[in-house]
Amino acid sequence: MCCQQLWRVGLRFLSTCAPTRWAIRWLYRQFEFLKLHPDYVDFVSSIPIAGLKVKLYGDLNNQAALEKQCSDAGKPDLLEFKGYVNDVSEALAGMNVFAYLLNPNHYGTTENALLEAMAAGVVPVVLDNPAERCIVEHLQTGIIVCNRQAFSSAMQWLAQNPEDHRRISRNASKAARTRYSADKLTSAFNHQYRLVSAATKKDISFTHIFGKTPSDWFLSCQERPDIFTDKSYCGSSLDRYSGYGLCEPTKGSIFHFLKYFNGDRQLKSWAGKLEAAVSGNHKLALPGNCEPIPGQYHSGSQPYSAQPRQNENYCDMKEAS
Repeated sequence: MCCQQLWRVGLRFLSTCAPTRWAIRWLYRQFEFLKLHPDYVDFVSSIPIAGLKVKLYGDLNNQAALEKQCSDAGKPDLLEFKGYVNDVSEALAGMNVFAYLLNPNHYGTTENALLEAMAAGVVPVVLDNPAERCIVEHLQTGIIVCNRQAFSSAMQWLAQNPEDHRRISRNASKAARTRYSADKLTSAFNHQYRLVSAATKKDISFTHIFGKTPSDWFLSCQERPDIFTDKSYCGSSLDRYSGYGLCEPTKGSIFHFLKYFNGDRQLKSWAGKLEAAVSGNHKLALPGNCEPIPGQYHSGSQPYSAQPRQNENYCDMKEAS
C-alpha cells in the first residue's frame, strides 16, 4: 500500500484499515498512563505515513496531557478524541491493526481487549511486555516490538506487505478463538474447582499472610515495600513507569487504601511520605496529576527491560518464512 494513503488511529488500543486506506484506532476504558504507555504519542507520531490520524475512543481523562504531547511533537492534529462507545464490535470491524502500547509495568493480565481484537482478525502490534508476550506469537499472530523504531517499522511493514498482514490476521483469529474459547476456559476453571473441592479441608490464618491491620494488608501486596518502610528512602530511585501505579487514586494504591481506612495512622504516614518523595522527584507525577512523567527513558533509544524469548529479536523487522 502506498504510504500517501490516509491513516487514522483510534482506542481499546486498536489500529485499523479498510481495503483502500489504513486507520489506527484506540478503544479503551480510560487513557490512564498506568495502563496506556506514557510515550504513546511519541510512538504513533514516528510512523512515516502521511496523513496519519489517530482516533481515540474511551473516557477522556488525560486528554489534555495527550494533546500537549502532540503539540510538543509538532503534530497538534494527530489525535481525534471520540469519547466512550458501547459497540466495540463495530469499531473492531473497521480495523486491521491493533496498536496495543502499554506501560511496561501495567497491571493487566487477561488482556480481554487484545484477545477480542485478535479474535476479530485485527493484527496486534504490542510491546515486549510479559503479558503481551504470553498471548502474541511474534510474526505469527501479531508483532512484538521493543522500542519506537521497531514499532514504526512494524506498522510500515504491515502496510507494505498485505499478504503477510492477511496471514497474521487469520492466525490471530484462529489462535484467539481456539486457545481462549469460552468452552475451553470454562472447562479449565471447572477442573480447578474440582481439584479444590476434593482437597482436604483446613483452616487458614490469613493474618499470617496479610497481617492484622489495613497498613499490613497494603504492605503485603507491594513489590517495593521499602518505599514505605525504609526511613532513609527519599524516592530518588522510584521507577518511572511504576510511579503511575503508586500515585493512582485507585488500583490498590496507598491513596485507595487510605480512602477506606482513613483512621489508620500508618497509612496516613506512608501516603505523606510518598507525596513528599514524588514532589522531590522530577520523574514522577503527584496523585491526580495527568501530565506525562518526563523521566530519563526515551522510547527511541533504549530497549525495554522485559526479556525477549530466546532467539527472537523484537527490534528487527524480518519477514516471516
